[in-house]
Amino acid sequence: MRLGDAALSGIGAAHGAVRKTKAARRDARWENTKNRKQKEEMGMNITYTDEKKFTKEQTQKLFLSVGWVSGEYPERLHKALMGSSTVFSAWDGDRLVGLVRVLDDTEMTAYMHYVLVDPEYQGHGIAGHLVGMVKEKYRDYLYIEVMPEESKNATFYQMHGFHIMEDGVAMQICNPGEKR
Repeated sequence: MRLGDAALSGIGAAHGAVRKTKAARRDARWENTKNRKQKEEMGMNITYTDEKKFTKEQTQKLFLSVGWVSGEYPERLHKALMGSSTVFSAWDGDRLVGLVRVLDDTEMTAYMHYVLVDPEYQGHGIAGHLVGMVKEKYRDYLYIEVMPEESKNATFYQMHGFHIMEDGVAMQICNPGEKR
């Protein structure tokens, strides 16, 4: 089974899988309601958007907060995000606290690349909400794929309906070169 098959409905899914998807959506709505209440109780009022209204400085600060090397290349990072198919972001007022980036081919495959949340905001369902937004937007695609950079993060994605590919192997070439 390819990554994302279970998360998608309407593409030859068995009746039981469709029922399971509906139940998962209902559960997700309930979980989002619970998370919203928890955030309000903690004084957090997180808003989500697909507008690319973030600045170079805001994205750099977020990426550096989680220790990602991309934050060391603020110009390139901002340009890459602005050129991405989709970016959903999470905000606490005017503070960028989370982000997910998706690259897609407009029809069959959406590749979720970055999913990150500021450490001060982790553990409150923000990353899960962002992943849910991706799953909703790309529900008619054949595949939604993700390649967690660290194997310890696979459990998070599995909790959100993703499956480890039986015979898949992640591969990459790293071209750090000079900072441009």
